[in-house]
Amino acid sequence: MPTDHALRLLATDFPQAVASLGLSDHRIALIGYLDHHGIAFEHDGHTVIVKNSGETMLSATFDELNRLIEWEATLKPQSLVVEGSWYEGQLRQMMGW
Repeated sequence: MPTDHALRLLATDFPQAVASLGLSDHRIALIGYLDHHGIAFEHDGHTVIVKNSGETMLSATFDELNRLIEWEATLKPQSLVVEGSWYEGQLRQMMGW
């Protein structure tokens, strides 16, 4: 299961990094990031796909030179309640839950 934090960073930072760092192989850079964070992915032709519970969270399509040509990231809003945390207990107490 992908880590939410790593995917949020990837969704916002990867396209910027590709544009500003002059990386020659965008596909290898993406796969390296996913491997480093233990995020499972699939290949569909020139597209790398990250799914969570069967739902596509990230899709990156590359041209024949492995340059990024299409980027789609669908992340759910972060929850205010973190299960089992001090914050959850305080929020429940304040809200009378």
